[in-house]
Amino acid sequence: MTERQRHDDGLMANGFWTCEELLHSLPQVLQLRGIFNVFVRFNDCNAIDVTKVPECLHAMGLRVSDATLQSCLAERLMEFPQDKPPNRVSFELVLTLYNELAEEMPTASVLINGLRSCDGQCTGVLPLVKMRRLLISVGRRLIESEVGAMLDAMKDDKGNVNYVRLLERLFAGDMQAVKKLNEVRQYLDAVGKNACRMDMIKRDEFIMTLRKLDVNCSGYIAADRLLQLLNAEAERFTSAELTTLTRGMTNCKKQVDYRLFLRLIMNE
Repeated sequence: MTERQRHDDGLMANGFWTCEELLHSLPQVLQLRGIFNVFVRFNDCNAIDVTKVPECLHAMGLRVSDATLQSCLAERLMEFPQDKPPNRVSFELVLTLYNELAEEMPTASVLINGLRSCDGQCTGVLPLVKMRRLLISVGRRLIESEVGAMLDAMKDDKGNVNYVRLLERLFAGDMQAVKKLNEVRQYLDAVGKNACRMDMIKRDEFIMTLRKLDVNCSGYIAADRLLQLLNAEAERFTSAELTTLTRGMTNCKKQVDYRLFLRLIMNE
């Protein structure tokens, strides 16, 4: 391994990844990006129409009611400046919604234990009508049409349903879902909480420029050079402002640890 390769690996270990690098290290997120791309218009590769977000999340495998999803989406959109209401949203915003909503979904084991409390005789079955009512009440996780079709298919001649077998079948993909959610969280942590409102292409170009300028593979860049790069992107930082922002990130040569700086601007 070359010095440059070791250097780049070290940068990535500290969260200094481009989006492309992240996607190819997280196969589940790469698959989600492929689904997102289906909803992208030909001339805009980084955003989808805000009205397509519910359909996109359902295609990603998220089982939530439209009402729940719309409420969560509205909360996220309120975080944008009011004079710039977004008509199109990024993959990072869609992934943030996926993470928030998936986190609130109950698991099969939680639902099975809940249904057992309704099974006073410990028979392992419950009437279909009661099962339908109980399961639809957890609408964040289960879609009524999906539950209804499976209930009808699994009822016995007395109109009862084995709830353990039903939920194990309904949640058969949970292990894959857990793995997917873990990778989603890794991606979101790496890009930072401000990614939803940032131009990720410019972010990645900024990262690649910093890597090229760091010819000694030190992880540092001169403060004046960093200031020049920032202001070239239409930012309006002064030297004093940059000094304040990078306090604790500089070495004895007054060079800035650009990995720490990127983490700051992506999260603060």
